Formats: sequence, C-alpha cells, structure tokens
Amino acid sequence: MRTAQALGPLVALLAPLLAATAQAADTVRVALPIAVDVSYAPIFAAKDAGDYAKHNVTVEITAYRGAGAAVAALAAGAADVVNLVPSGVAVAVKKGVKIKIVGCGPQVTPAGWNMMVLSDSPYKSINDLAGKKIAVSSKNSTTDIYAQAAAQAAGVSIQTVPLGGSEWPALRSKQVDAMVRSPTQSLELISSGQVRSVVDFEEAIPGDIPECWAATEEIIKNKPDAIKGFVKATEESIERMQKDKPAALAFLKSYLDHPSDDFLNLSHTKIIMTLAKDSRVDMAALTKSLGIVKLGGITDLPPAADLVENFAIRR
Repeated sequence: MRTAQALGPLVALLAPLLAATAQAADTVRVALPIAVDVSYAPIFAAKDAGDYAKHNVTVEITAYRGAGAAVAALAAGAADVVNLVPSGVAVAVKKGVKIKIVGCGPQVTPAGWNMMVLSDSPYKSINDLAGKKIAVSSKNSTTDIYAQAAAQAAGVSIQTVPLGGSEWPALRSKQVDAMVRSPTQSLELISSGQVRSVVDFEEAIPGDIPECWAATEEIIKNKPDAIKGFVKATEESIERMQKDKPAALAFLKSYLDHPSDDFLNLSHTKIIMTLAKDSRVDMAALTKSLGIVKLGGITDLPPAADLVENFAIRR
C-alpha cells in the first residue's frame, strides 16, 4: 500500500506527458496541381520514409487537374495546404480565399524551366525568335510569363500561343517555333536529344520563385505545429535526397516511372539539388516574383507582406 501511495504523485506527474505521447497525429491534407513532378518527389519520399510521422503529422496527398482545381479544393474545405506559384496565391487571396504562404518551395529558382526548339532548328537564341510563335500552356501561366520575360529582357517581341498540354506535338510538327515547358517535361525532352534549350530560365530570371506552400488561415490558427511539421519534414526529405544521390535516383526512377538514367541524373542535378532546404520566405524575392506577372497583365495584386504568415518570413 505504501508503494502505491508513493507512486501516486509520480503517476500524476507523468500522466500529462503520457497523454501527449499518445495524442493522435494531426492530419494535413495537401493539394498538388499535378501528380508527378520532379520537385514533388521529396514530398512522396518523406511520406514513404515516415518523415511526417516523426513530426506528429499525417499527410494526405491529393493531385488535382491544375492549380485552379487545387485552390477550389482549399476554398471548399477539402484541403489544408496547396502548392502554387506566388501570383496564384495572390490571385486566390484577391478573390477571397483565406490562405497565406507558409513556405516557399520545393522550387525556389526556375531551375529546369526552359524555352526549347527542335534540335535541327536554325534558332540559336531568344533574339532569333523575334516575331515567332512560342507555345505555352495557357495565357498568364508560368510558361507564358517566363516567355514574355525572356523576350522583354532581349528587347524582342514574340507571339505566345496557349496550347494546354499540346505544346510538344505542335513543336514537333513545326506549327510553332519554340515552346516553354516545366522542368520535368523540359529535361525529359532535352535528355532525349529531340530538343535543345535556347533559354534557361534559371539564368534568364534569377531570383524568381516558382512555387510556394499556402495553407488555409483556419489550419494555421488551429494547428500551426502541424503546418510547421509538414514544411520541416519536407525540407528534411529534400536534404536527404540531395546528400544520398543513389537512393534519390532509385526513388526518382520509381516515382517518375522513367527508364532513362540520363534523364534521372539530369533531374537530380538540375532540380533536386536546387530545391529548398530552408523554406522560409525571402520577401524581396517574393515581391520580385509577384512583379513579373505584370507582363501578363495581372495587376492590382495584394502586396507580398499581406500574403505571408509571420512565422514563415526569413529574418
């Protein structure tokens, strides 16, 4: 009896700690605009490796058909976090969607984004494409904005043609003179030898941020540690894939379902190695990224300071 009495205070002391340990992990529902992309590989690798569980987070990933559908899922309460171009966050906020940026990445530079021509094309640079047709995914998309930014920097005028996923067939049949594609698609074609790059946007638009994580204000308020855990675990997965190339290549081969070692190696070098191990937001870079979209006529966006959750700002 005396032993039980002696243990009583200790049990009372440990009870809150035991309860916290047994507490269920918070769920974070992640909306991605596409299912497969090299820059998203660390997210799926983190899930497989149990990185999120280490931060007491359960991550549910859903891929949607484009950024618009992913934002709609957040607005409808079906998702908590979305990956978007910064201007996409600003446009959503302008429309009344209550979200804030909680980190930038996985991509924080336009690494792998390219304007490409056929390998036997006579065009050698953006200057040679003055007045020519450049295939992009859609009007005011990242591909469209990047094409216009490169043309403006070179002092030439181009005609962007929105083709909604049919850019490569149009270039291959020479209906257009060049095209801009996202990193995974660009590097796949470049590694195949069918195209060559005339503009590497990592060099042409240094400092631009292609992707940010935005979370609903509700989950930021009610589960801030879950959001921080999601971002931190993703960073840890990126760092591991950068340090252990053989393991990263093995995962990429499975995730991308691609047989070409040249493509996988190029993807690791050009994309994985440039992803953000620190997702905190560089406000100057974010402001620059929001300014670039004015080339597409997107104006009157909320300022960068109104879009970012305070804990996510780099200081």
